[in-house]
Order: sequence, then structure tokens, then C-alpha cells
Amino acid sequence: MKYCGEYGGYAVQCPDATINVIAGIMPTARLMGEGIKLGFGSDVSAGQSLKIYSQIARAVQLSKIKEFYEPENRSISFEQAFYIATKSSGAVFGKTGTFEKGYSFDALVIDGLDDGFVSLSPKQIAERFCYAGAKENIRARFLRGEEIKI
Repeated sequence: MKYCGEYGGYAVQCPDATINVIAGIMPTARLMGEGIKLGFGSDVSAGQSLKIYSQIARAVQLSKIKEFYEPENRSISFEQAFYIATKSSGAVFGKTGTFEKGYSFDALVIDGLDDGFVSLSPKQIAERFCYAGAKENIRARFLRGEEIKI
């Protein structure tokens, strides 16, 4: 992995593919700690979904499994996985992956994930969407600031 840091490369994990081909679980937290740039992908040739939001949840789950069997490899939080999937992965394509000024506006508008008994924060709604959301929860999609209809 030292070459990633030296030459500006990325280590990319495709969580579904990792499971399907038993490729070994990326030590995501350790690599983050070493300053390696990380990304998530949805390798549809070995995975089963193009939905990057489901890969966020799967990456967290895989990191927990890795920590269980190898305690020296800490798990990652939802926030860390979300960052990797958005801003870190987006940097591969230029100024995208964040709502910061000067960046491309790419976003999903999600709804229908509220809990009827407890009010959820935006972070909790985003996490619920990554774990249990479906296309029916997507109300709008934006690419480079333009709403796209599907």
C-alpha cells in the first residue's frame, strides 16, 4: 500500500465483490490511519448491486467482521464509510462528492424512512437508507446540479 501514498493512488474496496469472491476484507481503518486515499466501488462483475449507498453499509459490516477475527484491525463507523463513499471517492472524478462551495452538486433526495415513534436526525435517516433503503425512497436525483429523471 505504500505506493498508493507515494504516487497519489487509491485503494478501492467493492464490498459486495469482496463477499462474493472471498477476496479478503480491506483493513479500512488501518489504511485511513496511514493516510491512504480510499474509495468504494460497486463492482457489478463480481457484485450484485450498483447502489453505492448499499456498499457503505456493507463496508461497515465487513470492517466489523474483520475486527472480530483480527482485533488489531479496528472497524469503521458509518460516518467514516459515508465519507469514503462520497468525498474521498468523489475526488477521483474531480470536485464532486461534497456540498462544499465550488463542487459539483450530485445528490439523492430521500424520504419515507422516518420512524413513526421517534424523530430521526438527518444522519440517522441517511444511515437507515444505506442499510435498508430502496429506490422507492429516492424522490429526486441530481447530477452536476441538474435533476435527472429516471
